[in-house]
Amino acid sequence: MTLFDRLATEFDREESFTRRVFAGKLGKAGAAIAVVLGGLAAPATAFARTVACCNLAYDTNCPNPDSCRSCQNRYTWTCYDPATKLVWECIECYTGTCAGCSSARKLGVAPQRPTAVMRP
Repeated sequence: MTLFDRLATEFDREESFTRRVFAGKLGKAGAAIAVVLGGLAAPATAFARTVACCNLAYDTNCPNPDSCRSCQNRYTWTCYDPATKLVWECIECYTGTCAGCSSARKLGVAPQRPTAVMRP
């Protein structure tokens, strides 16, 4: 049974098939298709592992991040982890001698904001 046959059978069951009924069914079918396509287009997870606040692309740990300076396509960034109250450096190497590795290391405690002192 094709989709057209199923729709025709559904429409035959209606006692009064009007343009309003047809438009309503067409709208519901369109909404269902949009939901299905929206679910298919959902982005996948783009990282392999998380260390503190670093979402890293590779599961392989760089043996020594400083020795990967010869990496031809190296990306580093910093982030703040509120759980540990530390600033982390996140490192990824895409091409070169250390290709396909990720690493994270603690840089230190985040600087505190000065607090205002109220005096009477």
